[in-house]
Amino acid sequence: MNFMALIKRCSCGLEVDSQFKSSQMHGLTMRTCPSCLVRHQVVELSTSEYSKFYSDDYHTSFQDDTTQGPYRDRFEHDRHIAHIRFKEYHKFLTAENTRLLDIGSGNGAFVYEASGRGFESYGLEPGKKAYLDFLGENIVNKTLDECSLEDFGSFGERFGIVVMHDVIEHLVDPVSALRKIRDYLLEDDGLLVVDLPDYYRPEGLHHWRPTQHLWFWNTTQAADMLANESFKIASMTHPIPGKTVFYLGGKSYK
Repeated sequence: MNFMALIKRCSCGLEVDSQFKSSQMHGLTMRTCPSCLVRHQVVELSTSEYSKFYSDDYHTSFQDDTTQGPYRDRFEHDRHIAHIRFKEYHKFLTAENTRLLDIGSGNGAFVYEASGRGFESYGLEPGKKAYLDFLGENIVNKTLDECSLEDFGSFGERFGIVVMHDVIEHLVDPVSALRKIRDYLLEDDGLLVVDLPDYYRPEGLHHWRPTQHLWFWNTTQAADMLANESFKIASMTHPIPGKTVFYLGGKSYK
């Protein structure tokens, strides 16, 4: 078994070793944790190579190769998706949820749509070529992992709502990301929205993708990971076929 792959530790905390079972699923090489049974994809890149993939290639040439087209060219399509999401999200928002952070904001369509709805909205996006120039002031060109305490402080106040659309399954260390959101970004009574693939339904089979998707939780496994990091699961929905959305409260969320 090759232990030089990208993922060194399962999302449950267990270090990857020979006890992890290797298998092929939907054309991908997978490992299964012997403790929690979470599957992750074997990607033979270093952390720096994987980071460069997202900062340089993912939003342009990689998207061309997958026939989806560059993120910039999908702005109006993604605005429509943002509209669908907001129709679902509004029932969980309060008048106090006025500051919004979109982690992995892509072309900025959700940030743009949120601003139009009265939110003080910001994005965090590593791919400089992903978002349109006029959104530059609202988007920080970094990954969450690259952000320092000073970067978090530059946002000013914490956020009443933080969203992660199609992001958490891409992260090498999703648990660390959740802890940073909890400890530095989300208000104690704020709302975290985590949108991720539902791989094990027929509508979600197209999410079995090489390189980009690292984690293949089922719904119960994802819920356990989120709850273990002190988030309160307020609700779970499926507003888009093949996707699951968790609505998570912070430390004092009611």
